[in-house]
Amino acid sequence: MQKYNESFLALEEAIAVLLRKYKELQAEKDELLHQNEQLKQKLNDAWAENQELIYINKNLKMASALGGNPEHKKLMKLKINQLIKELDLCMAEINKNSL
Repeated sequence: MQKYNESFLALEEAIAVLLRKYKELQAEKDELLHQNEQLKQKLNDAWAENQELIYINKNLKMASALGGNPEHKKLMKLKINQLIKELDLCMAEINKNSL
């Protein structure tokens, strides 16, 4: 009987250790999930800021080209050509739909 009591106590202690480790790991998991959500939010914020800066930079280059900056004249010519092509496509679509 003593042998069973010792085995039972050892088993009970092992279960207590496992439960304690489980709770610690669960708390660590929760903390990591929280950190992951924060990092995802930071990434989304940085991406949005980057997109905004790209847009601003593009507009500044076009404004500079309109102001006569020789560096950006080629960019402006390309943009004008792109807009003309878009207009041509729109006009072709209108003509196609009106027939």
